[in-house]
Amino acid sequence: MKIYIISGETSGDQHAAALIKEIKTNHPDYSIRGVGGDASESAGLDLFSHQKKMAVMGFIEVLSKLRSLNRILKAIKRDIKSFGPNKIILIDFPGMNLRLAKYANELGIEVHYYIAPKVWAWKENRIRKLDSYVDRLYSILPFEKEYFNKKGITATYVGNPSKYMVDQYLKGHKKQNDVIALLPGSRAQEIKANLQPMLRWATMHPEEQFVVSQAPGFDKRDYPSLPNNFRLESDMYSLLSHAKFAVVTSGTATLETALFGVPQVVGYKTSAITYFIGRLLVKLKYISLVNLISGKEVVPELLQADFNPDRIEKAFESFQLEGIDRLSADYLELRRTIGDLNPTSEILKHL
Repeated sequence: MKIYIISGETSGDQHAAALIKEIKTNHPDYSIRGVGGDASESAGLDLFSHQKKMAVMGFIEVLSKLRSLNRILKAIKRDIKSFGPNKIILIDFPGMNLRLAKYANELGIEVHYYIAPKVWAWKENRIRKLDSYVDRLYSILPFEKEYFNKKGITATYVGNPSKYMVDQYLKGHKKQNDVIALLPGSRAQEIKANLQPMLRWATMHPEEQFVVSQAPGFDKRDYPSLPNNFRLESDMYSLLSHAKFAVVTSGTATLETALFGVPQVVGYKTSAITYFIGRLLVKLKYISLVNLISGKEVVPELLQADFNPDRIEKAFESFQLEGIDRLSADYLELRRTIGDLNPTSEILKHL
């Protein structure tokens, strides 16, 4: 069996790595090649291209790198054809992966899509592509199965990989509450835009110990000089296991922070043009996975100009006044909603 796996960003790389380990454990004779990051390569992926070459987000940002992205896409297509896989597993990253799904389908390769594109948020026309090019669609959000079924597409809910990985981590690590975590994102432009308001707020609390999450593939030079009561931490789970509060850039990290039981405020800043276009196209009441899965505002969300030190401080003070009881109940309900399935084991049943 020859399998080609493609992930295009940090969270996808972690999920790909877990899946590769599961496959290798049960089928050590399988050959696995593809595109991913450090975690995937460490798990046993024969790495053709590193995903950091493709890690870009935002309408204007994507346009500025379109020529480079197209070159990478063509190179991946050539490598897929040369490798000749029996199956291809695409992980999230729909902008590129749906194009590769079409290509693989044309070559007669069985297409599996893990972490279904969020067509319920925007670009619902992608449903036609999923229906035409994808043989098996795996969902990690509980509400997605019913959504896709109503659209005539069979989606298999396999549980949420973040919950499974956090639960495995917590079995061997004691939860502590001695630092405040700042999670500015995993892409260069996210870090640049979102770390600054976090740092400006943090200077209001010189008595606290702050730790900045260092994204995979980045080093200390990618972050500004930090004051004495700051440090970088490359192990995000270790950081969250010590955090008593967190300021988090919207993304998978918001869910992971909740699963660690850490009070948080979610923020996001991007270019004015990207935000304007996003407001026109994205039909969501919330941006964080915590609130989306819960169907209500469990944690505060601050966007663009609202993501500033004063608004962060207001949220911080609110958590201190209210305590953790209400939030703990909401976090517990979030866990119940997600369930206890191991996604990699569920997917392996279909390979």
